[in-house]
Amino acid sequence: MARRGYALLAALLIGGYYLVPGLRPWSVAAIGTLGVLAIAYGMARFRPQRWRAWCLVALAVALLAVGDVIFTLLAGRGPTPPPYPGVPDLFYVLAYPALAVGVLWLGQPQLPSRDWPMILDTAALTLAGSLLVWLQIIRRAIATEHLTGLALATAVASWVGYVAVLASSARVLLAWRTNAALALVAAGVFSYLVADFFYSEEIVAGSWTTGTLIDLGYLGFSVLCGAAALSRSMGLVTSVMDNHYQLRLLRLAVVAATLLVAPTILLAETSAGEIETVAAISVVSAAIGLLVLGRLSLTMRAYQRRASREQAVRRASRALVVATSEDDVVSAMRVAMRDMLRRGSPFHVGLMAGAAPADAAYGLRMLGSLHGWPGTVIGELALPLTELAVQDQATAPATRDAAHPSRTFVLTAPLTELVEVDASLRTIADQAGSALDRIELTEQVHAEERERYFRTLVLTSEDVTLISRDGRVVYATPSASSMFGYDPTGRRQDQLILDQPPDVHRPAPQPPEAAELAESHLGYINRLDKTVETRWRSRDLTRDPSVSGIVTTLRDVTAERHMERDLAFRASHDLLTGLANAEMFRDELYAHRNRRRGDHPGGTAALFIDLDSFKAVNDAHGHQVGDQLLAETGRRISSCVRKDDLAARLGGDEFAVLLRAMPSVEAAEVIAQCIVDSAARPVRLGHVELTCTVSIGLAYADEGGDLDELVHQADTALYSAKAAGKGVWRRYRDDMPHVRTIPGR
Repeated sequence: MARRGYALLAALLIGGYYLVPGLRPWSVAAIGTLGVLAIAYGMARFRPQRWRAWCLVALAVALLAVGDVIFTLLAGRGPTPPPYPGVPDLFYVLAYPALAVGVLWLGQPQLPSRDWPMILDTAALTLAGSLLVWLQIIRRAIATEHLTGLALATAVASWVGYVAVLASSARVLLAWRTNAALALVAAGVFSYLVADFFYSEEIVAGSWTTGTLIDLGYLGFSVLCGAAALSRSMGLVTSVMDNHYQLRLLRLAVVAATLLVAPTILLAETSAGEIETVAAISVVSAAIGLLVLGRLSLTMRAYQRRASREQAVRRASRALVVATSEDDVVSAMRVAMRDMLRRGSPFHVGLMAGAAPADAAYGLRMLGSLHGWPGTVIGELALPLTELAVQDQATAPATRDAAHPSRTFVLTAPLTELVEVDASLRTIADQAGSALDRIELTEQVHAEERERYFRTLVLTSEDVTLISRDGRVVYATPSASSMFGYDPTGRRQDQLILDQPPDVHRPAPQPPEAAELAESHLGYINRLDKTVETRWRSRDLTRDPSVSGIVTTLRDVTAERHMERDLAFRASHDLLTGLANAEMFRDELYAHRNRRRGDHPGGTAALFIDLDSFKAVNDAHGHQVGDQLLAETGRRISSCVRKDDLAARLGGDEFAVLLRAMPSVEAAEVIAQCIVDSAARPVRLGHVELTCTVSIGLAYADEGGDLDELVHQADTALYSAKAAGKGVWRRYRDDMPHVRTIPGR
């Protein structure tokens, strides 16, 4: 209804313009206002994404209407036309850049790309149009006598603007996606350019008058732009991402037209007499020829790449036929991508489970630039394999169950190259979906064979499988009697497995909840001859009609657990003394630093202990006696510390003690003195009796103190104790020199 009313009102206003000359200023104002209001109404109703471009088109309509109103008002004052240039010409000149930018913005691709064929075609078409403008208008304007000074400058500015609109129109004409709004805008711009061409010719000739058919071109521009904004498709007027390397019918017509412009002009001037524009025609003709040659070169290379893509598709098809796993399918797609893209282009191929993410226009979305590839716009293409594989198949299932989820290939690569290979990738993805379906069916057959095989293994395996209902075992595999020492059938399952070693005598709790059934648990089986450590796991299969119970599997891990404990002890303890080793001391120090505020309130003390004259013992009595002395020293240190403290041998004759939760530094000093006194007692090692002392460095930190600094302070205090004599301890003071470095730390 709005479009019909708009068309009727526009026809009445145009008719009034020609039939009632006295109302021409008001008719022009009404037509321009009507076009601007129609564009505003369309933007408010359809909310186009590129509303700023439509605002520029509306601005061009408004500027042109204002200029026409002023011109018709001036023309109505006397028999002579208004002088050129005048105020109206200022609005005409300003309308050019607004229209050029607005039209170019509307036709900008939704996903940016470097379309060199488009650029070459646009340049050739613009050169051809510029040659016409130069020969028909600009050259004649320069030669005429009544256009001088400001008039000539205004005319040149108008012609430059004309060429700008022509170039932007050519760019958009070759890239736009056809729709109703586009057709109306294109018709309006064409009407404007044709009218402006003849208007410029008459300005140069000095014969311009109002009320001619040329005015209809300007009025039609305003009306058609307003009509375009009233179409629902006005929000979809954008350039389509397409492979423009191919010479389609429109592009072929453009190339042919640009090649024929210069020869046609040359023929026309030859027919008229002497040729005065040989240089201009020759230069433009050569430039257009070079552009067309470049365009054809790009097209030839595009066809070569197309042949290469077809070979890549055939190779991928052969690889998919023999694919036996999902990795083979992904690898075939990856190889195809590598072969189809330009050498060295970055790309990624991923296969994700589930439906494809929401795609952008034309199935692509832009991700942005890639690090290390400046100026390269990366795009993403998502191809749902399930939908592709089952399309056009009457026997394909309508949906897939949870065991066969849909999958999607997610491909990333430079956006322009993705657009070029889009169709080939979809062909490969279609075959990949079929290959995955074939692999799934094959795996199902193999799964049935494996089920029979594993059933045999279960019956002969040393691992135990129990099935219980209502907490009581109703089935046990033959190996259960060997593990339990009796047949557990008929017994309550919660009484078969203990969660602690038998000396604790605490039965296992009730069977875990459904959420915990799949977790692995450590348990103990108490037999008369030994204790069996097991790793067991339960699964709730009560809803499975073939089982209807809780399935529990048990494995004897007694030997494994013993080995684990032995290896863990060897990794964290010194085998000679039985104390923690240097690595465990360091780990415990850091762990204590992280948790002491909550679990160990109070201060922390560190004791660094060095066995005095140990080298002399080794030299005098041998390493065997030295090792016995180290072991005895470790026992005496352990006898002086508390249960929660950590004693460690750092290496050689160096020991350390971490005193946790010390109420005061005096309490730490008591322990240090105890170690000194204990170590000083004589010890008999075989036939040798020795008296060996220790030197101790003590450092203390209040709660919240820096434990890393505490270690260095204890080391410094040890150095001072060694310097003061043997068999003493020293507490760290700030005036002690920091000169010693702890070996290995």
